[in-house]
Amino acid sequence: MEERTGLKVSKTHLYYTSEESGNPYISFSVDAKSINSTIETFDKVVHRIEQKDFSIPERPIKICKSCDMKFYCDTKNWYFKE
Repeated sequence: MEERTGLKVSKTHLYYTSEESGNPYISFSVDAKSINSTIETFDKVVHRIEQKDFSIPERPIKICKSCDMKFYCDTKNWYFKE
């Protein structure tokens, strides 16, 4: 965006369409540290998906009925990480 418009981007907002209660927006500052942290987290998630590691640390309190992965998750056979 900065390259196209020449304007400095200082904040980014994400909007979660399936949020049922509370504020569906998450805002965060745009800086090299937060961008690198986000990329690192994303890379870890991709690696787990590629390794077919769909285990979860604990049973979630709420299972989102709008989740795109609801048919692929292990909701019937919980495999908790140790």
